[in-house]
Amino acid sequence: MKDLYRNPIFYYIAVPLLVAVWPLTVAFKYLPEMDQSLEDQKNYYVESEALIEEILTMDPDRLSYYDVNQGDTAFSYAVVIDKVASGLGIREVTLNEQVRTKDGQKAKVKLEDINIQQCTKFLATLQMRWDNLKCSNFTLTKKREIKDQWTVTMSLAYTE
Repeated sequence: MKDLYRNPIFYYIAVPLLVAVWPLTVAFKYLPEMDQSLEDQKNYYVESEALIEEILTMDPDRLSYYDVNQGDTAFSYAVVIDKVASGLGIREVTLNEQVRTKDGQKAKVKLEDINIQQCTKFLATLQMRWDNLKCSNFTLTKKREIKDQWTVTMSLAYTE
């Protein structure tokens, strides 16, 4: 076997065979996979476009959050928290410890008498619409007497 590797004729045959196998592999394996991937991406684009149209039909206000011609409007916790909370039907919202820092703003928000679904929608909506808004601390306190009623306290930080 060692003699086989030392024989130059082995390399004269093996190298051209390997060079011939590569284009065949590309032609019969990788190109069909790439064509299928391209078709999948096209279908995904069509489905996504339909979903985007549906979202914009249901909530056309999303376009007004950032207008390219107006530039960035000043971020205000009072406006943002009130808008999201009222949109989700959350009645008891307390905004306290609002502090302006050199990087942005920080605040603590307390939500009273909400269920888990409202809580997750509230936080998801905040972080989806304002990507510079981060939640650094999140506390859930269950109300003992009522099922699925919570008090939520969260610390938010907005960086500009």
